[in-house]
Amino acid sequence: MKHTCQNGMIFINGYREDEKKEFKKISKKIVKIISEINELIKIAVDSDDDKLGVVDKTSTWQEEYYYNPIVFNAKTGRLTVTYRTYSRKEMQKDVVLKKWLEFDGLPYLRDIKRQYKARLKAYNKYGY
Repeated sequence: MKHTCQNGMIFINGYREDEKKEFKKISKKIVKIISEINELIKIAVDSDDDKLGVVDKTSTWQEEYYYNPIVFNAKTGRLTVTYRTYSRKEMQKDVVLKKWLEFDGLPYLRDIKRQYKARLKAYNKYGY
């Protein structure tokens, strides 16, 4: 349903028209990064086919994270990242909603991608 306000803003189904265009642009970036990360997760295994953990060097608590493939629902704008840590064996889930994708989702995904690239580089160079 299209609605025009007195100030000239156009709303379609409760969203501003420019918000929809911006979400499509961000959504394309997210899908691209997720496909790269999921490919890195797939190849990040050691010689025994165990998953390689990645370490977030930006925090003070540095322990290995083991990520599952990342899921993004473009229709609802929901980004779901599931992982387990070395100390906690149960799976944990982070969810980023549509309105926070640009400021929380993209940097989070770029950080995970950077961690996997660094881990694979170290594993290929040093074997651990």
